[in-house]
Amino acid sequence: MTARVLVTGATGTIGSAIARAFVKDGAARVGVHHRGPKSAERADALCESLGAPAVRVPFDLRNPEEISTGIDSFVRIAGGLDVLVCNAATFEPGLLVSLDAATLADVVAVDLLGPMHCARAALPTMLRQRKGVIIMISSVASVRPNRGQSAYAAAKAGVEGLVRALAVEYARKGVRVVGVRPGPVDSAMMTGAMALAGDEVKARVPMARLVVADEVARAVRSLASDDASAITGTIVDVDCGYVLG
Repeated sequence: MTARVLVTGATGTIGSAIARAFVKDGAARVGVHHRGPKSAERADALCESLGAPAVRVPFDLRNPEEISTGIDSFVRIAGGLDVLVCNAATFEPGLLVSLDAATLADVVAVDLLGPMHCARAALPTMLRQRKGVIIMISSVASVRPNRGQSAYAAAKAGVEGLVRALAVEYARKGVRVVGVRPGPVDSAMMTGAMALAGDEVKARVPMARLVVADEVARAVRSLASDDASAITGTIVDVDCGYVLG
């Protein structure tokens, strides 16, 4: 693979696994997105471990101007953009009545508007190339939420609607848009959900285990490849059977 790939939220459990999968597969450039100074150290460490293909790309998903500037910067460095993986997300566990308005707005800004603005910034380059893949990381919470996931579930459901809408808009321009819907992943983000839902999470998984981040990464890498050239506008479950119950 000689693709130029940008992964948002690359310093997290799933994001770093995705970045590593693309480097392993021979990507020419991998953009390691992180939010800002607080995550810069983790981004630097990941870039060092990934080697020459990696480049750090800081921007705040709450800020459309920063998103546009950051993605344009990566395009200049990499000479283009073949794959955008919208992985970054925030999760604030809590029952709806206990969440304040600012928290709700922040979850929507990062988890739904963030991917929307990222796609909007990446599309001009992909349209010029007449080729590109946008992969959006959703969550099984969009179709089968646990207690305490109302804001997150609503935002991720919106992401899945965005996948379908963008696929229709840009299929004839050579751009594919695909969603990946991970089940409960063994990660820091999962800790908050399990604190509220307890053993209910694992009990709802037919395979009786959490998903491993590398399993999500391999699915993303495969969907971004030419082997998946006919796949667009769909949501792929990587969930150990979670949505089946």
